[in-house]
Amino acid sequence: MRSGAAGTVLFRALSRLSLAAALLAPALTPVPAVARDTPAAAPSPTPSPAGDLCPVEVLAVLPVPGPADETNTRYAAFLATPGSAGVASGTLWINAAGSAFHVRFVRRIAMGPPFTERADPIVFSVPAGTMVENVFVDSLDDPEPGPCSIFNTWVPGYNTSLRDEIMRAMRAALHDAEPAVAATPIVDPVGSCRSGNSPPRTLLVGQAPTTADIPSVEHGVVRVKVHLAADSSLRAVSIERSEVPYYNPRALEAARKSVFVTETIRCRPIASDYLFVVVF
Repeated sequence: MRSGAAGTVLFRALSRLSLAAALLAPALTPVPAVARDTPAAAPSPTPSPAGDLCPVEVLAVLPVPGPADETNTRYAAFLATPGSAGVASGTLWINAAGSAFHVRFVRRIAMGPPFTERADPIVFSVPAGTMVENVFVDSLDDPEPGPCSIFNTWVPGYNTSLRDEIMRAMRAALHDAEPAVAATPIVDPVGSCRSGNSPPRTLLVGQAPTTADIPSVEHGVVRVKVHLAADSSLRAVSIERSEVPYYNPRALEAARKSVFVTETIRCRPIASDYLFVVVF
């Protein structure tokens, strides 16, 4: 387990935001609800880029329902783009239970604001019982394969940030999804990794209890140590240092309701410690 980066949260500003509307990390964008009565927009030939970031990211990964399979577990990945929606081809990198896999996708819709496009699942299978830890777009064909940023990594906790309409649309798309493609094991993950490393970070800031009863004359910083598992789930939180002990319970609650991404070394997620710094 490694200790590393720290993130700072301005509590007084964020305490007024609900979890669904909280601030996201720069590599992610808030996802609005699907406009049910609006026809799906025709995707452009390729997704439009947003700054220097990879123009396509994994919006969600869902388990695919169906009869029990003793040899494989099926999942479906959905793509999104911060810019205009489009059709993308490339390769997913999947980390699952300590192993790495590739999955090719061809001309799949990457949904973009206002997210009225058809949800287009990339259905893949991994060995039975294998739990997915994270998924990111490893490369895009545009027209030659090029690496994407690992900062676009999806982790299981991110699904909690998506609006109900988005989740319903993706689940509905699974009923007519194409057969699963077997994920290809990556023989040499270290040698194949093109996205490098990324530090642990806050993906989604949760809401702590109201601050209405907090004396306005008291200000200070609370540093919360967050212990993350390899799948970025929260294992424990503790106070590392506090200038205002009165606020400690609120800082701990904010950390518990937040979503984090653990550290990634050579494309592999590892358990790590992270300092969640809350400013009151």
